[in-house]
Amino acid sequence: MSCTLSLCIIAKDEEHQISRCINSAKPFVDQIVVVDTGSSDNTIKLAEQLGTEVYQIEWRDDFSEARNKSLSYATGDWILFLDCDEELDQSTGQILKDVINNQNYDGYWLQYINIYNNKPSTNFLAFRLFRNNPNFRFESRIHEQVLPSVLRHSTPGRIGESNVTVYHYGYENDEVINKNKTERNIRMLKKAREDYGEAGFINFYLGVEHQRLGNYCEALAYYNKSLNKSSLDESYTPAMIRSMAYCFMNTNEYRHGLNLINRYQQVYSDYTDLIYIKGILYFKLDDYSSALDCMNQCLVMGAPPKRYFSIYGIDHEKPIHFIKMLLNTLIQHSREIIYSNNPYLAFPVLTTISDQLNKTPDEQIYFEHLKTTHLLLRSKNTKTTNSHRKETSIIIVTYNSLKTLPTCINSILDTIISGDEVIIVDNNSTDGTREYLQQLGSSENIKIIYNKTNVGFSLGCNIGYSITLNDYIVLLNPDTIVTTDWLENMQKYFTNKDIGAVGPVSNYVAGKQNLHFQIDANKLTPDSDIDELVKILQENSNGPIETKLLIGFCMMLPRSVINKVGFLDNSLFLGNDDLELSWRLKENGFRLLIAPDVFIYHKGQVSFNTKPNSDTNYLVQHSTNVLAHKIARYYHPDHYRPENIWGINWFKPSAALTSIIIPCYNQLEYTKLCLESIFTYTMEPFELIVINNGSSDGTKEYLKELSQQHDNVKVINNEENLGYGAACNQGLIAGQGDYFLILNNDTVVTEGWLARMLAVGDCFNEIGIIGPRSNAVAGVQLINNVSYKSIKEMRSFSRKLAIKYASQGFETNRVIGLCMMIKREVIKRIGGFDLRFGLGNFEDDDFCLRARITGYKIWVCNDVFIHHFGSKTFSGAKLDYNELMKNNWIEFTKKWSISNNDSTIRGYNSSKLINQEFNHQFHYCPVEDSYEKQKQSIPNNNE
Repeated sequence: MSCTLSLCIIAKDEEHQISRCINSAKPFVDQIVVVDTGSSDNTIKLAEQLGTEVYQIEWRDDFSEARNKSLSYATGDWILFLDCDEELDQSTGQILKDVINNQNYDGYWLQYINIYNNKPSTNFLAFRLFRNNPNFRFESRIHEQVLPSVLRHSTPGRIGESNVTVYHYGYENDEVINKNKTERNIRMLKKAREDYGEAGFINFYLGVEHQRLGNYCEALAYYNKSLNKSSLDESYTPAMIRSMAYCFMNTNEYRHGLNLINRYQQVYSDYTDLIYIKGILYFKLDDYSSALDCMNQCLVMGAPPKRYFSIYGIDHEKPIHFIKMLLNTLIQHSREIIYSNNPYLAFPVLTTISDQLNKTPDEQIYFEHLKTTHLLLRSKNTKTTNSHRKETSIIIVTYNSLKTLPTCINSILDTIISGDEVIIVDNNSTDGTREYLQQLGSSENIKIIYNKTNVGFSLGCNIGYSITLNDYIVLLNPDTIVTTDWLENMQKYFTNKDIGAVGPVSNYVAGKQNLHFQIDANKLTPDSDIDELVKILQENSNGPIETKLLIGFCMMLPRSVINKVGFLDNSLFLGNDDLELSWRLKENGFRLLIAPDVFIYHKGQVSFNTKPNSDTNYLVQHSTNVLAHKIARYYHPDHYRPENIWGINWFKPSAALTSIIIPCYNQLEYTKLCLESIFTYTMEPFELIVINNGSSDGTKEYLKELSQQHDNVKVINNEENLGYGAACNQGLIAGQGDYFLILNNDTVVTEGWLARMLAVGDCFNEIGIIGPRSNAVAGVQLINNVSYKSIKEMRSFSRKLAIKYASQGFETNRVIGLCMMIKREVIKRIGGFDLRFGLGNFEDDDFCLRARITGYKIWVCNDVFIHHFGSKTFSGAKLDYNELMKNNWIEFTKKWSISNNDSTIRGYNSSKLINQEFNHQFHYCPVEDSYEKQKQSIPNNNE
C-alpha cells in the first residue's frame, strides 16, 4: 500500500508567501498542517482557503515547540516540513511518492537552493523529510533540528539523499523584515545559551546572524568562539570557515582571510568554495596571476560534495564569470598603460590575458584583447588628416566573394583616411577568398578575422563589430563599389541624436533607396558611369529622405546608437537582419535616413549564387520565420503587417496552418505546462487538438475550460485509454492543417520552435517529417548532459542553442514521436499510425520507416530544442515501461521481419528496411477505418 505524506508548516504574518509554499506542495501531499503562532494579517484565511488544516498556538519563543505541535497533528506516514518562504520544485516533487515508499530509509536529505534576485545563489543538503515517528522530534528553540533525534532512534545508514528540491526565497524579503527577523534570532540564540551554554553551534549561528546584519567584527568574534568549541567534523564547520573568510574580506583584512583558508585548505581539500574565495582575496590584493590560478583550480575541482554549503555555479559559472571580470580589468589596465608614456609595458599584461584565453576561451574577451593589441600597434605611428569627418570602422562579411571583393577593397582604400579601419570577417570561404585575404594581409587600416565555420551574416557582423575602435560603424557587402566622399556624405546627416542610421542610394536595392526613386531614368544614358550618377544625384538632392527601412548592403550607424539598441540579431543566419535592425531602431525612437547624394554600386546576390537555390532559399526563409515570430511576440496579441512596419509587401513568413496533436492520459500538471508553453511560444498559425484518453485526474474539465477560452482548440474525449497511435489517428482525422505535429504532453516547447521547423518543411519538398533535439529522447536527437537545472534555465539554454546552430540540421532515418512534424501529403500517401502497437512504443519507428520507403526524407533541426520530462504517462499509469517496450519490439520485429538476433538495445538497421518498394496494402495504415464514428464525436462544445 502506498505511503501517505503530511506537509507541516509553522507561520506568522506570512500572507505574501504562504500561498506559493502551499500550492507548490499541494499536488504531491495528502495532508497540509499549518500551525499559526499569532498572525495579525490574512495568513490564516489564505491557508484555510487553500484547504489546509489550521491550528493556532501561543508563541513562546521556541521554534521546536511550534514544529513539534505541527507534527502532533500530522496523520501521514511521512512528514515534509517547509517554511512559508520556501517552495517545492514541481519537477522533482513528482518523485516524492517513490521516495517515501522506499522501505530502506527513515529520512532524507533534500536539495536546498537559496534564491536571490530570482536566481539560484547557494545550495546545500537539508534534512526535511522523515517518517512520522513519535520519537522523531525537533530540538533547540531556534535553528531547530530534527535529525539528532532521528539518528538516536535510527541509524545513519537509514538516512538517504533525494533529488527532491526546495527553493528558499527568504533573502528576497523586505530588508526591514529580514533585519527584524535577524535581531529576533539573536535574542533567541542568546536565550538558547541558557540551555546549551557556550556550545559551538550556538556561537556559529550567532556569527551567522551578525554577519547578515553586516556586523563582521562581531561575527568573527562568535565564529572564533565556535571554532574553539567545535570539531572539524561538525557539519557546520566548513561553512563557518567560508563565512569567516568573507568577513575578513569585508573588513579589508585580506591577508588574514588568505591565512585562514591556507590553514584549513588541506582539511577541506574538496571544498571548491574556499579556493574561489581565495581567488577573490588575491584579486583584492592586486595579485591577478594568483587570482586566475585559483579560478582555474575551481574549474578543475568542479562542484564540491553536497554536504558542503556552496555557491550555486561554483563548478563553472561563478569562476568563469570572475575570470571574465578579471580579464576585462586587465584589458582596461593595459589600455591605460597604452595611453601612458610607456605603452610597451602593456605587453606583459596582454600576454597574461592571452595565456588565460587558451585555458578558458571567450570570444568577446578575445576580440577585446585583439582590439587592445591593435590599439597598442597603432600607438606606434598615428598619422593626421585634414578630413573633417570622424574615423570610421567598415565591416565586411565575406563568403565565397572572390569575384567582387578585390574591386570592393580597392575602391575603399581610395577613400579612407588614417584612423579608418576595414574589418573583414571571412565565413570559411572555399572559392579562393581566403587566399586573396592572406595575400592582402593585415595592416594599420585592414584587420582580417577567419572564422572556422560559416557563422552567418549577423554573427559575422557582430564578430567584426566586437573589435571596432571608431565612433561610426558601416556595414558593407563585399559585392559593392564605393564612391568618392561616401563616408563624409553619409556621416554629415547625423545632425541629431535621434538619427539612428543612414544608407545610400544604389542600383540594386529594394525600396526608396533604389536609384530610380531618386533620378528620372531619362537623365541616364547607356554610357553613364558611376561618377556621372553621383553628380546627377548631388544636383538633384533636396536633403535626406526619411524611411522605415534601410537595406543592409551599406548602412552607417553611430556607436552610441549601437550601445543603446544592440547590433544584429544572431538568430537570423542569412537575410532579414536589416529589417530586424531597422524595426528595432524605430521602436527605440531613432530615425532612418537615406542619403540621396551618396551612390554605392551593388552587384547583388553574389554569395547567394555560390550555393544551390534551395539552400539559400531555406536560409532566408528560416530568418524570415524567426523574425516574424519575434515581431509577433512583440505585438502579441495584436496583428501586424509588414507594410506598416517597413513599408514593404515582400516579407513572406510561412502561412501554413499546423495542427498540433497531443494525446494525454492523466498527468494534468505536465499537460498544463505543455499547453502553456505552446500558447506562449507559438506565434505561427496553429490549431490545437488534444485527445483525452480517458483521464480521471481533472484533465477533462481543464480541457473543456481551455477550449472555451480559445477558438483554435479542439478536444476529443475518449471514455478509455485507446493508446497513443489511436489517439494520434483521431487527431489526424480532426486536423485541418497543412502540417500535423504530434507532441507528447510531457514536453515543453521553446521560443521559435515552430517557426524554424516550418522553414524546413516549406523549402524542401523532399522532406516529409521534421523533428527537434531534446534532453530525453532515443537516438541522434539526444543532447547529452544538458546544463540547465530548471525550466527557466532551459529557456536560456534553448536560446543559446538556437543561435549557435541557427538553420543547421541533419538527415536521418527516424525521429521520435515526442515531437514529430508531418506534412499532410505524407499522411495521404502512407496513412496514420499502426494500431498494433497499442498503448505506445515503436509506432513512431514504424511510421518513419513507411515514410522513408515512400521516398520522403526525415530531418532533425539542430536549432530547435524541446524539453521532455520523459515517460510520464507510462509511470503515472503504473505501466511497466520495459515490458511494454519488449512486447512492442516483438510486434515490430514480426511486422518488419527483423532478425531474432537483434534487440531493442542493439537496435535495427533501418537503411536495409527502407530499401524496398512501397506496397500500399502492407505499408498504408488507414486512419479512418476504426474511427469513422470518432469523426462524429468531435462536438462543437467539446464535451
